[in-house]
Amino acid sequence: MLHCFHLAGFPKGLISCVTGKGSEIGDFLAMHPSVNYISFNSGDTGIAISKKAGMIPLQMELGGKDACIVLEDADLDLVAGKIIKGGFSYGRNMMRLEH
Repeated sequence: MLHCFHLAGFPKGLISCVTGKGSEIGDFLAMHPSVNYISFNSGDTGIAISKKAGMIPLQMELGGKDACIVLEDADLDLVAGKIIKGGFSYGRNMMRLEH
């Protein structure tokens, strides 16, 4: 993702990307005096970090609940398997079917 910002013309050093477990890096980032903005993907951990971030602007993706439409002419055996797989993909991506 950071590479895309550089390709778009953002100067190196303007944006930093820190990856890791929120439980390990969240407190550090939320309370560090040099952090001006936090973008975070998570549920419970994101809410905990938002409480500690104080006045730091936040952007959070806390998960999603997605709809599924099955049309009349659908292959029901195929669709059923896909829906079940989609419902259990929660935690590996920020989309899931609500069941």
